[in-house]
Amino acid sequence: MAYIVKYIDNALAENTEIDTLYRKDIKNGYKVLLVCSAEYKNIALKYNAKEIARSDDIKKSNGNLFVLFCAQDTIEISLDCAFVLRCECQIYIKYDGIFSADPAFTDFSHRIDKMDYDELLEMTVCGYKAINTDIVEKARKNGIVLHFLSYKDEYGKGTVVKEVLGISGMTVKGIIKDPNMSIISLIGVPDITGICYSIFNLISENDIVVDTISLPTAVQGKGEISFTVSRSDRIKCEKMLAENKDKIGFSRLFVDDDIAKVSVIGAALKTTKGVAAKVFKVLYENEIDVKLINTSEIKLTVFVNRKMSDIAVNKIHEMFIN
Repeated sequence: MAYIVKYIDNALAENTEIDTLYRKDIKNGYKVLLVCSAEYKNIALKYNAKEIARSDDIKKSNGNLFVLFCAQDTIEISLDCAFVLRCECQIYIKYDGIFSADPAFTDFSHRIDKMDYDELLEMTVCGYKAINTDIVEKARKNGIVLHFLSYKDEYGKGTVVKEVLGISGMTVKGIIKDPNMSIISLIGVPDITGICYSIFNLISENDIVVDTISLPTAVQGKGEISFTVSRSDRIKCEKMLAENKDKIGFSRLFVDDDIAKVSVIGAALKTTKGVAAKVFKVLYENEIDVKLINTSEIKLTVFVNRKMSDIAVNKIHEMFIN
């Protein structure tokens, strides 16, 4: 017998007729387990689902529609159920799956059919707000296939997320913007052993997360260190560094508070030539200056002026996806 677990809190919160979410699966012979918060119990039971106490109960119960109510951590429990039943976990969200750019802020993004855990993790870390990073981490750790679907479209195909799918298909899966970044630059930093520890230990002790660090080669015993933080942490970070100016030994501090992070993400980046060159060509042709650059095996991130970030996302999207 084949099973499907469905996390439906978002659908119930929007008063969706949830029978549209499972009737096709039941017709195809699946046993369906709905998982939702206890606050929706009265609504969910009207669909004649059989209430169970734990996911194992579905294996020994007659019927094809079941519901498990949770006091808390509903989506976490949905993943646990999918792990026990060795099946796909379907998560219902507003949009029909994961898109190549955040659909809440763009009208040109494309739905992605399938992607790797790592690709989605990079997208969430880089600013894709529709998905919780912890959920993807847990699914990857336990080998749970995720299927993001829309509670607004019963015929939608959504996006399947699973273990490494290989590098075939689209080179770039997503172009994600985070408009809330600041660059902090320390000028005249002494070129001595341990200086980076001194700076970033202070930052860490103040609970500030650093995103990207740039450390050019020092000249005549003095150097420059630039790094990025979220705009919400900028004032606290600037104040802390100013208070420790003599201790660190830098001469000047500059802040660029008009920065956005644009990340180009795809598993095939690690084996595809020319991606960076194409990105920089697009930026050059649209007169967009690059402030900082960061890379990983499957990601290229550029920091640009916030006012130009939408153009950057749009034009890079045209180059790789449209």
